[in-house]
Amino acid sequence: MKPADLRQDLSALEAELRAYEHHYGILTREFYEAYMDGDEASDPSWEPDRANWARLYEDWLRWQELQPASA
Repeated sequence: MKPADLRQDLSALEAELRAYEHHYGILTREFYEAYMDGDEASDPSWEPDRANWARLYEDWLRWQELQPASA
């Protein structure tokens, strides 16, 4: 995969994370910390999105680990 394609994929992933943040009014990092601590959703309507949001953030974290320090 070309670097431009990877940047495009990352941009799409970040857009999805921002959409969740906007929809639920909480930063992804804060959501993920609570999720990993086993906190229940404050609103049951969040439940369908929680696992997907966490997975997307984990994907983003892995992508960040793969980036050279200068990127």
